[in-house]
Amino acid sequence: MPERRRLHFYANFTGSSRLYWRYLVPGQAGCRYRNMTDGIVFLAYGPKAEQEYHYAMDALKVSGNDRYPSQRFGGDYAAANKQASRHGKTQILEWSGYDRTLYMDADTRARESLKPIFDILTDGWDIVMSVDGNQDQSVFWHVDGEEREATLQELGLVPLQLQCGVMGIARNERTAALFKEWCNEWRRYSGEDQAAFVRALYKCPVKIWLMGKPWNGGSAISHNWGAMR
Repeated sequence: MPERRRLHFYANFTGSSRLYWRYLVPGQAGCRYRNMTDGIVFLAYGPKAEQEYHYAMDALKVSGNDRYPSQRFGGDYAAANKQASRHGKTQILEWSGYDRTLYMDADTRARESLKPIFDILTDGWDIVMSVDGNQDQSVFWHVDGEEREATLQELGLVPLQLQCGVMGIARNERTAALFKEWCNEWRRYSGEDQAAFVRALYKCPVKIWLMGKPWNGGSAISHNWGAMR
């Protein structure tokens, strides 16, 4: 596992391997092959998020993305809905019934085909996500001050802030380790999810394809930030 000792960000597409269309399922007589599955996951905690989720589902239909199966996880925990949703993100890989999962915040709206995200995962990338608009002096601006300072001190640098509201995730050993560590890091402060994600990423590196703004808050996937507050 030496490749996990470095954090890799890749900006360019690197070839194709259709071997990822099928994989071996262990634990069965002689093992067998099955087709891998793509699907979309939403979290909806509380009435506002539930309403946004229904709008997001309508957008999937209008944009032609209802071809993909979807799952919704959530509930209503009153004052704890925000905290529950942050914790829920760290459980996406565990809860998802798909091999390649596209997680979308409930207040996002698909405007174009989502197939490019699944194609990138099919070609061997672990995660597909966008860069946050807040960087450098504004990095983790929304994170509690204690956690923000602890994160910067532990990393020893100002990291690239990533946006966790839209994430394509391939199911494999690398992402399983990352999400487990993300949950552990989140539990340290039980606050926002982004700083915990970056801390986990530095401990459990994966191959990330960085998408541009159109894919989270732009023309391909719009994002109504603040709609669930």
